Amino acid sequence: MSFDALRAAVAAFVARYRLRERARAAWRVPREWLRSRGWAPQTLVGRLLMLLMVGVIAIYMIAITGLWWTGGNIITDSLRKQAVQWLAELDHYGTPLYVRRTNAEDMQVLIARLRKFPEIGYVRYYDANGVRVLGEYSRGVEPPALTAADRRRIEELATSEKPYRLSEEATDRPYLRVLAPVRVRAYASDNLFGDVNSARRESVRVIGYLDFGLDVGYHRTDFRRSLIFGSLAIALIFAAVLFMGRKVIKRALAPLVALQEPLARVARGEREITVGKGGDREIAAITDALNTLLTALRQREQALQRAERDGVTGLANRAYFMRQLDRERARVARDNGCSAVVVIVLDQHNNVRDELGAVAADRLLAQAAALLRAHLREDDMLARLGVNQFAALVRNVSREGAVKVARAIARVTDEFNFSEGEHNYAGGAVIGVAMFDSERVAAETLLVQAEGAAAQARMRAAGIGVHETEDGVEVRRSPAAGWAAHIREAIQDNRFQLLYQPIVPLQHAGQIESYEVLLRLGASGGDLIAPAAFLPIANRSGLLVDVDCWVIRESLAALAALRGSGREVQFFINISGQTFEDGERLLNVVGDELNRHKLPGSAVVFEITEQVAVRQLDRARDVVEAVQGLQCRFALDDFGSGFSSLSYLKHLPVSFIKMSGTFMEQMTAGAADEVVVRSIIDIARALGKQTIAESVENRHGLRLLTTLGADFAQGYYLGRPSAQLPNRPPVALTLLGGRYSNPA
Repeated sequence: MSFDALRAAVAAFVARYRLRERARAAWRVPREWLRSRGWAPQTLVGRLLMLLMVGVIAIYMIAITGLWWTGGNIITDSLRKQAVQWLAELDHYGTPLYVRRTNAEDMQVLIARLRKFPEIGYVRYYDANGVRVLGEYSRGVEPPALTAADRRRIEELATSEKPYRLSEEATDRPYLRVLAPVRVRAYASDNLFGDVNSARRESVRVIGYLDFGLDVGYHRTDFRRSLIFGSLAIALIFAAVLFMGRKVIKRALAPLVALQEPLARVARGEREITVGKGGDREIAAITDALNTLLTALRQREQALQRAERDGVTGLANRAYFMRQLDRERARVARDNGCSAVVVIVLDQHNNVRDELGAVAADRLLAQAAALLRAHLREDDMLARLGVNQFAALVRNVSREGAVKVARAIARVTDEFNFSEGEHNYAGGAVIGVAMFDSERVAAETLLVQAEGAAAQARMRAAGIGVHETEDGVEVRRSPAAGWAAHIREAIQDNRFQLLYQPIVPLQHAGQIESYEVLLRLGASGGDLIAPAAFLPIANRSGLLVDVDCWVIRESLAALAALRGSGREVQFFINISGQTFEDGERLLNVVGDELNRHKLPGSAVVFEITEQVAVRQLDRARDVVEAVQGLQCRFALDDFGSGFSSLSYLKHLPVSFIKMSGTFMEQMTAGAADEVVVRSIIDIARALGKQTIAESVENRHGLRLLTTLGADFAQGYYLGRPSAQLPNRPPVALTLLGGRYSNPA
């Protein structure tokens, strides 16, 4: 039988008779008893000591049992061998008894010799008939009488080839009884004068019988006495082994036990821990692995913090806020609760940024974030969603409570003043509120509702806007519905406005001028409304395609006028996911406008976001290839904000990759983001694509990008969005002594 077959048979036997369950059930009672008295091993050291003790006791019991059993057998076998030797001795000593028949002197001589040997219990000689006792010796033991069975044995021995018969009998103590015939050999010849050797015949005659017993108990008692003393010695040795084993195990496991405290600290959330090395090689390997794990955890938490936190305010970013909003929506639907989303748009941020720069604008945001955070409950969540936009998740609050929170925020922002040197800016903000209850409304929809309410409040010159639920009369006052009508009117009346922001080459001079076309919506009083306020409603209302078509027509008209003046200019135009998916309409509009203005398709670059491209990669590739048939090119916008995967770039025929502005915001804070940017640039170059860095706000960031090898840069440091195209490129970069300068 093979080992596998044997193992399978043992497993089947164990399963059939449920030996494992029976063993557990049998151990349950003593285990509970030990635990009730605090004796059950609860530590690794205790378990190892218990295992060692059980093993030592098991070995001890097996050894003692084996010695006890084998010792008795060894004594019996030894006595059997001695019986053969004693048979010849006693046969020799007893010969005079048979010759002279009951000679007392001969018997005394025999007894004197036998007394020297304590293992001889008794000796008795019988005549040839086995009846009369010729001589007897006993060491305080009554020799057993010949029974009928013994006489049958004597008769068998007279004719048997075996010289003796052994049996173990017990009187007051066990004896090994030997019953054997006493034989003599005689020689006879009937030829007196012949050859004696040839005529001699051997004759064997039984002249008597010998019955003696060897004392087994004598040897066993001696053996048991030795065994007891030996067992005590072994027990002492095992006790010493247990004692030393306990010390050795505790010393060996001391470094492992010492890991409990740092692991508990890690469980409490501490990460700035370094575990000291010590112990054997295995323990040292564990400490090394733990230190490596702690380092990885710290790095991952830092990366997650950068990915989930806004670098300027320290608040949650938009992606993290949307995940938390989706979880809260599910909880509200499950618990039949009610919560709110509050959007806050600061008024003065853009003015501060335009007049004092990005650094001052960031200080404004940081101060505003701290102020807003202080006026929210501990359970509420505050995040930065956009350039000047915050959002608060207000949990477990009614509509009246949410409005109360919004009014408190409005008072705080109205009283907020930002000072920078001699410049003072009054606070103020527009606030939008959207409620969500047990009805399952998508998280993105909730945010769109709050943003729409804020935009409606700005249009009405009100501080607070509340998204109304769609029931009965209230639907007619819905901000989204009003916004949809407003967007349609803006398309018809050309109330949208285009802004242009330069995209500056970093590596090669003399390239074609590049501008990104940005969309704004005109409001009363000459204010401009950012796309974040109305595009979500346009998306929900199915108006995004119409808005994009308006942007394409107006952008190509402006591009034609600029190129008609002799300037080599290209426009980067954003298109939405709805327009991108409606590839046929996009293709027709672009083709018609290029033909109308006699523009080359190479002067137009369409921007699509990473999420739009990856959502339907096959569809995206088909649309891109179709529009590229008109010689237009594509740029992948906001790369790194979503999927952050480079694998699909091989299958998507885009010419430019616009890296997300979050990389630039955080790149100066740590080397990790710099490594990511460098990797994106290198891979893009290997794939034959050019890179554009967004949100360049200072000279330091510009120098970093130039060193890393980015092809283009875009940001407030290089040029702000403007409704008027410059007469010349607004930024001229020159390389002086290995450094770029901005003379503009």
